[in-house]
Amino acid sequence: MAAELSTDVEKVEAAGERAAASRQHLLSSIGATRARLTPARLKADAAKSAKTSLTTARREMIAHVRAHPVRIGFGIAALLAWIFRRPLIAHAPGLLQRGYGWAAGKLSFSEALAEGEAAQGDAIDLPPSDNDNQEAPHGD
Repeated sequence: MAAELSTDVEKVEAAGERAAASRQHLLSSIGATRARLTPARLKADAAKSAKTSLTTARREMIAHVRAHPVRIGFGIAALLAWIFRRPLIAHAPGLLQRGYGWAAGKLSFSEALAEGEAAQGDAIDLPPSDNDNQEAPHGD
């Protein structure tokens, strides 16, 4: 019976040692977590992450531009046309202005057509060009 008691005591002591080791491990983990969660460390990690993401995005964008230069050119031209649409429309012919008014919802389709018919009577007379007196070529 004494042997059983000594083995039980040894088991309890071993369990106590394991508990102390687990407690120590838990306390060191909490300390490491607290160190990682300081505002300065979080700020540094966020800055590093943002810098890495921006660098990666920049590399991918440059590769995309080099792979598709025509698409990018058309996209930039479309963006600039959209940004400067009002000054461009102000200098555009009447048909384009009416089309823009219709597309922007300022005119109904019938109003755009009615303005177009009225504007055709007020057509601007252009000086004659060299091609006005020539006949169109006939396909024989």
